[in-house]
Amino acid sequence: MNILVITFGLLGAFVIGIVLGAVLLFIFRGVIISRQKRIADRKAARTLAESRIEAKNIIDEAKKEAERVKTSAEMSIANEGANCSDRKTV
Repeated sequence: MNILVITFGLLGAFVIGIVLGAVLLFIFRGVIISRQKRIADRKAARTLAESRIEAKNIIDEAKKEAERVKTSAEMSIANEGANCSDRKTV
């Protein structure tokens, strides 16, 4: 009878250990996944902010380039007009 009680006791302890281990593993896994998600969210937010800044810089640079092209074209047209009027008077 003692062996039977000891065997059931050990078997019960084993089963309780397995169940507690599974519960702890489940909790630990949830904590790890939650932490990884927070890290990924922060990285995504930082990347998004950086890309918005870069997009704004690109747009500003394009506006400056458009203004330079416009000014250059206006000066070119003005110079051609001046050259045409010089030729007519000759």
